[in-house]
Amino acid sequence: MNETSAIADDNAERASTLSTSGAIVLLLGGMLGNFVFGASTIALPEIAARLHLDAGTAGLVVSLFALGFASSLVFGGRLGDRVGRRMLFRLGLVALAATSLAAAAAPGGFALLVARVLQGVAAGLMLPQVLSTIQHAATGVDRARWLAGYAFAVAAGATAGLLVAGALASFSPEGWRALFVVIAAISILVVVCTRSVPVTRSAHTAGLDPVGSVLFAIGIATILLPLSLGPQHGWPWWTIALFGVSAATLIAFALWERRIDESRALVPAAALREPVLLAGLAMTTIFFSGYGAFFYLFSLSAENGMGFSALGAAVALVPFAVGFLIAATLAPRLAAVWRPVARMRFGAAVQVAMLVLIAIILLVQWPTPNEALLQPALFVFGAAQAVMFTPLISTVMSSVSHHIAGLASGLFMTAQQLATALSVAVLGALYTALGSGGVAFASCLFVDAALGVLFFALAGRTQSGSSTASTASTASALEPR
Repeated sequence: MNETSAIADDNAERASTLSTSGAIVLLLGGMLGNFVFGASTIALPEIAARLHLDAGTAGLVVSLFALGFASSLVFGGRLGDRVGRRMLFRLGLVALAATSLAAAAAPGGFALLVARVLQGVAAGLMLPQVLSTIQHAATGVDRARWLAGYAFAVAAGATAGLLVAGALASFSPEGWRALFVVIAAISILVVVCTRSVPVTRSAHTAGLDPVGSVLFAIGIATILLPLSLGPQHGWPWWTIALFGVSAATLIAFALWERRIDESRALVPAAALREPVLLAGLAMTTIFFSGYGAFFYLFSLSAENGMGFSALGAAVALVPFAVGFLIAATLAPRLAAVWRPVARMRFGAAVQVAMLVLIAIILLVQWPTPNEALLQPALFVFGAAQAVMFTPLISTVMSSVSHHIAGLASGLFMTAQQLATALSVAVLGALYTALGSGGVAFASCLFVDAALGVLFFALAGRTQSGSSTASTASTASALEPR
């Protein structure tokens, strides 16, 4: 296939349209995926108490969900490209409902852990279809609006998860079971509404890559497991051994992907030759390193240092979420005025300023910071994060051919999960080493601010955009031979 026919095929696919109702259903799925993660984190103390779990097993309740989720994201995105994104979106939601009900009915720790890892896999199959369908089926202003809507869904889902889980935990000792029932009910409701989601898939389908999929899943899982459990157990030998297994497995994965035909590869080399995609993935890693560590450390400090309850810690983060949601809603208007690079750099500069301000407030006023100072700073910080995040999503997704939109979505979310786990482990260790107080939290915020500076510097790497020739060559490489 020559470049002209590749572009013609791509343009034909771009004629597909995404209705408002279809986009809302997709965004509800995106919101649900983030709701699950945030809610289970807040519900963890009640789960551990009611099922009599020790600290290590309790940690697995969160870690195994993240492991199943991150390990299946790229495969889920690639599978959606090839067999149909709406179908996989539906199957993922049905599986999420079933595994959530299994978690709600779990009689003990082992059953809950099995349900949690399967719940993560279900979410990993479902969630990449959200961004990839928007990228494939929406164009122009509509695409910008729904990508901004995805940023809104991320923040709204995580915040709603924190608040609902905190409220249910406060209402009843068995509130965590009701939480999983709520997740199942929402999943079923979204499935019922999926008829309005357009049917999309790559025009260049080929066989799957089971060997590459297994190698990649093992490589990701053996990174996440020690990152999640190592800090709680003092980094025993087996956590270090798992890092070695991960390195060996990912090397084997890279060698396998070079050997297999690109039309069948899980992560084809043609996709990794997209310079904007690579820069965007690096910036995604940096962004979520700061984002994940901040949420973790704020919740930890609020409950252990400032005397907040689980619900109180969630409520304290509401100004951040409100700022994020308002800025995400305004993103299409900002896009009409500022180029993506300018928006990302402006957001990064404001984020750095707010992180430094919050750190100073904590240093001076710990453990009872002045809410009249802290809450506005959190609001502006949240808005800055949305100003960074929305054009970042658009840049990553727009840099690749529609034929691999699911792959790009899976890579984007995998980078998010790995960055969150790594930053929580590294900055969590720094926080503990410095005494787990105001100085410790402020020091971690200064590290987050340094990451913001790096994000600012890398933003310029995304301004070239994806060229027609690059898109065409990628599509050509993925055509079955």
